[in-house]
Amino acid sequence: MPGNVRPVANTGIDLELLQDWHELCQDKGLHYNRVLDQTGVTLGEVRAEIAVAGRASPRHDGRRLGVVIDRPAELVVDHVNPRNSWNFTMRRSYVDLPHAFITKFQDQDNDYKEAERVIRRPGYEGDITITETLDEPGLTSAPIVYREGVRRFYEAIHRPDVFEVTQDGALRVATRGDKVALNSYVLSRVQTVGRVRYLAGSLIELDEEVTMEPGRAYGVRFRAFETPDDTIGNSVVRTVSTVPGKTTVLNLTGAGPMPELRELVHFGIIGADSFELLVTGLEPTEDGCTILRSVNAAPIIDTLTDAAEIPPWSSRVGEELDPNMLQPSAPRFTRIASGIVGVGELGVVEYMVEPGTGPVTSTYFEIEHRLGASGAWTTVSIPAANGGGKIEGYAQGETVQLRLRGLSGAGIPSVWTSPVTLVIGAGAAAIPAALDDEAINITTLLGGALIQLSTGSDPATTKVRVYRSTSPILNRETDAVGEPYAVGPMQSYSITLGDTTRSNLLTDGGFDNPAAWTHSAGWAIADSEATHTPGTVDDIGQALATQVGKFYRISFETSDITAGTVTPYLLGGSDRPGAPVSAAGLHVQRIQAVSGNTTIAVRASSAFDGKLDGMVAYLETEASLSQGTHYIWIEPVNADDMPGAASGPLTITIV
Repeated sequence: MPGNVRPVANTGIDLELLQDWHELCQDKGLHYNRVLDQTGVTLGEVRAEIAVAGRASPRHDGRRLGVVIDRPAELVVDHVNPRNSWNFTMRRSYVDLPHAFITKFQDQDNDYKEAERVIRRPGYEGDITITETLDEPGLTSAPIVYREGVRRFYEAIHRPDVFEVTQDGALRVATRGDKVALNSYVLSRVQTVGRVRYLAGSLIELDEEVTMEPGRAYGVRFRAFETPDDTIGNSVVRTVSTVPGKTTVLNLTGAGPMPELRELVHFGIIGADSFELLVTGLEPTEDGCTILRSVNAAPIIDTLTDAAEIPPWSSRVGEELDPNMLQPSAPRFTRIASGIVGVGELGVVEYMVEPGTGPVTSTYFEIEHRLGASGAWTTVSIPAANGGGKIEGYAQGETVQLRLRGLSGAGIPSVWTSPVTLVIGAGAAAIPAALDDEAINITTLLGGALIQLSTGSDPATTKVRVYRSTSPILNRETDAVGEPYAVGPMQSYSITLGDTTRSNLLTDGGFDNPAAWTHSAGWAIADSEATHTPGTVDDIGQALATQVGKFYRISFETSDITAGTVTPYLLGGSDRPGAPVSAAGLHVQRIQAVSGNTTIAVRASSAFDGKLDGMVAYLETEASLSQGTHYIWIEPVNADDMPGAASGPLTITIV
C-alpha cells in the first residue's frame, strides 16, 4: 500500500481471526464507510474506529495483529478465585441514562448526506427530553445505526461493574477478550473455593468447608483436560447431592468427568457457582504480577440487540417513518363507466386504475363494489400491471358504489379511497379533469409561497387539494397541506403556504445605495454589487436588531470568485459565524442570535476576490417553510372526495 510506509507481512497478521471477524460483520450487517480526508489522523486511530464499528477492538498478541471481538463465548478460558488471586475490587458506575441517543451519520440511501437519528432507550416510553450524542463513525446504514445505538444502551445497563484482581506471574492463560469464571465470597456468601485433597469414586473431599441448605441445588465447577498437552481444558459443572449443614465431602451426581487431585473447585448454587466475566485488560505490576480487569460477559446483550425492534426509516425525509409510510400510497380511479354509451355492454362496469406515488409501491389492487350505500361489499383483486378491469352482474338503473386500495409486496394495504357512486347505464362517473397548468401561478416569498389558480368549467371539480414536499416524488399520504379548499367552476383563488408575512430586514439588499452599508476598505459598492479586493480581512454589513435565541435566515449571491471565502456573521457580544462560501451561486444559511448581536455582516478572507449581491435576512418563524427546494402539486377533487390528475411538480426555492 502506497499509503502505509511500514506494511506488516501476512505472517504478522492473524488472518484466520480476521476472516472469522469478517463473517460476523457480514452476518450482523456491520460496516465501515467513511472518507478519510481528515488531517492528523493516525493509522492506529483509524484501526480503532474500524474495529469499534465491527464490535471489536484492535489487539497485538505479541506475535500477530488481530482484533478482540465482543460477542458471546462458549469457552471459559480460566477460573479466578480467592485461592489464585488477591486484592479483589469491584467498581460500579451509577449513571442516569438519557432518554435517547442522538447519532449523526452519512445516510448511504440518500447519497451519503448527513442525517440524524434519535435512538430511544429500551423500555423508555415517555417524552424524550434528556439526550446525549453518540458517535458511530463509519456506520452509514440507518437500521444498523439504530441497532448499534440500542446495543450501547444494553451495554450500559448490563455491564455497570468493573472487576479487578491481582494474580501471580506476568503471563496469564486468559487474555483480553477471553471469558473467565470468577468465584468470590465477597459477591456471594454461598460461593466457596476449595482444593481437592481426596478422591473416591464420585466423592471428593475439599480442604475448605462448604454450607448447604435444604431444598436448594448445588454444584461444583472445575477444569477438565482432554490430553496432557491441553493447557486450557474445559470448564465443567457437576451437580452435587444436597446435604444440609457444613461439610467438606461432596457427592457428585450424574455422569461426567471428575476433578483431579489438588484441583481448585468452585462451589455454589447450581447455575450461580461463578460469575462469567469478560477480560478487558491485563496490567503488569512492578513485582512481576498481573492485574486482571473484567466486566460482566452478559451474553443477554447480544440476545436483546438481535431482538430489538428497529423503527422504519425514510432516507427521503431523513427521519423515522410514520406508520402510514409503511403503506403504499392510495391509488385512484382514472375512469369508471357503464352502459352502452360508456362501455358498449349492458350491466357492465368498466374501471381503470392508476397507482399512487410514494416510497412504497402497490403490487396489486383490491376493488370493492356493492349495491346502494349499505349493501355488503364484494372484493375483486387484480395485479397492478392490469391497470383496470370489469365488474358484471348489475341491472340497468341500479345505483352502485366502488372503492379501491393498493397493497404492497408485503401485503400491507393502503387506505381505502372514498366510495364513488355510479348509476348503471348512466355513462361515466364524474372524475375531475386536471387543472390547466397555465392557470396556476406560484410566487415564492420569504419563508413561504403564494399559489394563484383559476378553475375551468368542469362541474366535477368541487375542491382542490395542495401537496408539498422536499422530494420530487409525490406521496399523497404524507405531503397533503391541510384540508382541501372548496372551489367552484370558472373562479380564481389564492392559497398561501408557510409564513407569507416575512420581509427583508436589510436596507438595500441589492447594493444600490452605498450609504446603507458600513464596510472596510477592501470592499467597494458600485453597479449594484459589492466587490472585494484581496489583501485584508474585511467586513461589510449594517445594524440589525435581533431577538436572542431566534434564528435568522440569510441568503446572498456570489460571482466572479477567483480565490478566498466569504462568511456571514451576526456580530456584537459573542460573534456568530455561518459557513464559509468559496463558490459562485446562491447561498442560504441560518444563524441563531445570542445576547449582544446587533450587526449582520459578510466577512471576506484576505484572499477573497469576488462579488456579492442580492443579500436577504429575515426572522425565521415556526410557520416558515424550510430553506431549500420544495415541490408542489395541485389536485382537483369531486364531491365524493375522488381525485383527478394532479398538476405538478411545480418547483420553488425558499431562501
